[in-house]
Amino acid sequence: MSAPIITGLIARFVDRFPALSGVQAGQQLIDSGAAFTVAGPNNTTVAIPRVQPVAAFKLATLPRNIAAGAAPTCGAVNLSWQAPLAQPGANYHLRFATSPAQPSGNGQSLGAVNSFVLTGLSAPIVLQIRTQDSVGLSEWSDSIAATPTPCAPAAIASIQFVGPSSQCGDLTYLNCRTVQWSSAANATRYELEHTFSTVFTGRPTQTVITTSDSVRYGLVKIRACNTACGPWSETLSVGPGPNE
Repeated sequence: MSAPIITGLIARFVDRFPALSGVQAGQQLIDSGAAFTVAGPNNTTVAIPRVQPVAAFKLATLPRNIAAGAAPTCGAVNLSWQAPLAQPGANYHLRFATSPAQPSGNGQSLGAVNSFVLTGLSAPIVLQIRTQDSVGLSEWSDSIAATPTPCAPAAIASIQFVGPSSQCGDLTYLNCRTVQWSSAANATRYELEHTFSTVFTGRPTQTVITTSDSVRYGLVKIRACNTACGPWSETLSVGPGPNE
């Protein structure tokens, strides 16, 4: 690319991004493409920057270092980014779609901020952000995948005993029953707390990933969990079944 063309591109850059000096505009162009090498003297190589004007304009306007992480609120994603290289955005736009679909449309306006908490989500998403400055809108950023903080499962709807008593931990007596319960949405495990008295400590004594387990005679409560736990079920009295 000839020197007059480069000079013209730098002038366009400065005109589009008045906050940049000519030197900064030239560096933006140099950084826009991967360098290629040519043979130099004495068996050396020389790196020559490959200027890509379209990529340079895009990179100069896009928000940088977009990150999506867990939020303290369930069903939410915490978003953050930095202002574009050329000049700060007066506004940022966000659009997203449930994964694996790609976002489309104009999205929502966020204002002149560098972070945002997206709420009301129930599944992983794919998102994009773009900048709006004094001249116009940038292109959309590359797509970024994000997973919302899971909400604690709801209370277990139903619990029942299945089958007769069995032996567990004591080969002399029939001292256990199989307890079965309904699955809870978004649960990855179930916690059971057992006691031989009427006092519960609030600490699980058994953890399973199925919806049934063998429980000794006594009292038991069950709750559904993922990274957080839902409420404990009603207290069940575990004892011999009918006609035992």
